[in-house]
Amino acid sequence: MKVHKSRHLATEIAWFTLPPLLALLLAFPCFRFSFLFDDFDFLIRAQSFDLGQLLPDARSAFYRPISRELYFGLLTLLGRNNPLWGHVLNAAGVAVSVALLAGLARRLAGDRVGLIAGLLFASLSPVPLLIGWISCSQDILAILFTLAAFRSQLAGRPWIALAFAAAALLSKETALLLFPILAGLPWILERDLPQTRRNALRLAGLSLVWGAAHPKMRSLLLDGAVTGAGGYVGIDNSMIPDNVSRMLGSLLNIPPTGRATPWPSELSAVLFAALGVLALAYWVGRRKDSGRTRPKYSRGSVLVFGALLTALPGILTAVFVKHWFSYYGCFPWIGGSILLALGLARTNFRAAFAVVAVFLGLGVWSRGSDGRERFQPSERAWGTISADLARVQAEMKKLRPSLPDSERVYVSIHLPRDRGIHLHLLRFQAPRVWYEKPGLCVLPAGRFDPQRPRATYFWVSPSCDVFQMILPSLRVRCCGRRPSYADYERARRLLALGLFRAGEVDRAVDVILTMRQGGVEAREFDRRLAAALYMTAGRRSEAQCLLRGLPAMDRRSALPALAGLIGAVGVTGDFGASALAAFGVAQEDVEAWRYLMDCFVSDQRFEPAYSMAFHLLSLRPTDEEASMVVARIRDLPEWQAVTIAPAGSPSWWTPK
Repeated sequence: MKVHKSRHLATEIAWFTLPPLLALLLAFPCFRFSFLFDDFDFLIRAQSFDLGQLLPDARSAFYRPISRELYFGLLTLLGRNNPLWGHVLNAAGVAVSVALLAGLARRLAGDRVGLIAGLLFASLSPVPLLIGWISCSQDILAILFTLAAFRSQLAGRPWIALAFAAAALLSKETALLLFPILAGLPWILERDLPQTRRNALRLAGLSLVWGAAHPKMRSLLLDGAVTGAGGYVGIDNSMIPDNVSRMLGSLLNIPPTGRATPWPSELSAVLFAALGVLALAYWVGRRKDSGRTRPKYSRGSVLVFGALLTALPGILTAVFVKHWFSYYGCFPWIGGSILLALGLARTNFRAAFAVVAVFLGLGVWSRGSDGRERFQPSERAWGTISADLARVQAEMKKLRPSLPDSERVYVSIHLPRDRGIHLHLLRFQAPRVWYEKPGLCVLPAGRFDPQRPRATYFWVSPSCDVFQMILPSLRVRCCGRRPSYADYERARRLLALGLFRAGEVDRAVDVILTMRQGGVEAREFDRRLAAALYMTAGRRSEAQCLLRGLPAMDRRSALPALAGLIGAVGVTGDFGASALAAFGVAQEDVEAWRYLMDCFVSDQRFEPAYSMAFHLLSLRPTDEEASMVVARIRDLPEWQAVTIAPAGSPSWWTPK
C-alpha cells in the first residue's frame, strides 16, 4: 500500500512539474539576452525609487506600478546591472503561470486536459521571449495574477480573487478584458446567478476606481478613443486585418515570415530535449488514473469558458492595439490551450501527444523568424542586439571601468541604425545602467560641447569594438584590436562637427585638416568638409582657398556623403546649402535635395527631412512629393511616452 502511495505521489509531482519544466527548457537560450529597450528606462527610474512613483502620472501612457515600479525596484536590489536576475524572476513567473493553467484546466475538465493544456501553453513560440525580454514582466505578472484570480474564484474565495484581479490590472491593462469572464464564471459553469451578480458588482467597483485613477482612461472618456498615429490604443486602428492575421499566426505557431523562415539550428538540441520531456509527460499521463479528478463541470460549459478566454483578449487586442507584437498572443492562448486540449483529450492519447509534438516543433521553427519590421520583437533579432550590446558594454568598461556621475559621454556609432546601438546608447541611455550612474548623459558626437570640462568620447566600430579618443590630444585607447584609420577619421570628423555646432569653427577645421594618414580621396573630402564649415560661418574666402585645385567630385559619391554630414550636424543655419556647394552639387539641383529628403524620411529623421523638403519646395513649389513630406511631418503627433523621462535626460530625449 505504501509503495502504491509513493508511486502515486511521484506521478503527481511529475504531472505537476513537467509543463513548467518544458516552458523553462524551451526558454533557456533566451537567458543570454541583455537588458533591452524599455528595460533601461525602468531600471534608471528604479535607481531613484520613491513611493510617489506608485501613483498615477499623466505623463505616462500606462499605469502599471506592480510590473514596473515594484518589479524593477526588486530587480535593482537583487542585481543592479545583471540581467540574469530578471530572467530568473520572469522564468519563475512563467513556470508558476503554466502550473496554474494546467491546474485550472485539470479542475475544469480532468487530468488529461490539464496536462495537455499546460504542455500546449508552454509550447507557444512567443513564451520564451517573455523570459528573455525582461520588460515582459508586465505580461507575465498580468497572466499569473489573472490565472490566480480564476483559481481562487473556483475555490470559492471571491475576495481573494478580487485582490488577484486588482494585481493583474495594475500589472497590465489587458487583464481588464478578462473581468467579464471572471465575473460570469459562476453562471458559465454552474448557472449561479446570485454569485455572478456579486462578482460583477465587486469587479465593476474595482474597474471604476481604477479607471478614475488611470489618467489615460480619463482622457479616453473625455477626449474620445481616436488617438492618432502616435497612440498605442484607439478605435482609429488601420492595422486590424494585419493584427488579426498575426494573432492567428501566433496562436497556431506559424512563423510570421512563412515558409521562408530558416530553421534555427541553434535550437535543435533544445527541441530534442523538449521532445524528451514530452515523452516523459506521455508516460506519466498514461500511468495516471484520470478518474481521481473527474471533472464536475459539463464539457459545454468549459468550451464556452475557453472560447471566451480566447476571443475577448484576442479580438479586442487586435482591434484596439495599433502596434502588434507576437507575445500579445500569450493572453488569448490561455483559453486557446484549454480549447485545444479539450479536443485532443477525446482522441487517442498517443495521437493527442503527436499533435502536441507537432505544435512544439512549429513553435521552435517560428523562433527562427527575424520579424518583418525594424526592432520587431523576435528571438533572433533580440539575440543579435543583445550580443552587440554585451560587447559594447564590456569594451566600454574595460576602457573606463568607472565614470563620475556628472560625466558627459559622447559617442560616434559607425553601424547601421537598424543594429539598435544608436537607440540603446542615445535614446535609452544604456551606460547609466552599465555604470550605475543615473546622472550620466550620453550624447552623439555631433553635439559635443567644448565648454563642459568633464567629457568622455567613445566610438563604436562596425564590428562593435569600442575605442576611446582622449580629449584634447585626440590620441586613441583600445582594448586590444587596433582601430582602422578610416574609423578614426570618421570619429574625428564627427567631433569636428560637434565643435562647429558649438561655434568653434577654427578648432573644428584644425581637427579635420590635421589628419594626414588617409588617402588622396580622404584628404579631398576633408578639404571640402572644412570649406563647408567656413562657408556656413560666412568665411567664403577661406573656403575658396581650400576648394581651389580640387577635381570635380562624382555626384554618386557626393550625395551619400552629404546625407551623412547633414544628418550628423543637424539643421544648423545654412550648412546644407554650403555643403552642396563645397561638394560640387548645384544649389538648384532639385533631385539632390530630393535624394537628401528621401534619405532622412526612410531613416525616420524628420527634422532634416522637413528642412530638405521645405528647400525643395522653394525650388519647385508644385512638387507633390515634397508637399506630402511637409504635410506628413507637420501633422505627425507626439508619441505617448511609455515611461516618464528619467531625471537628467537630455532635452532632445522627448519620445516621438
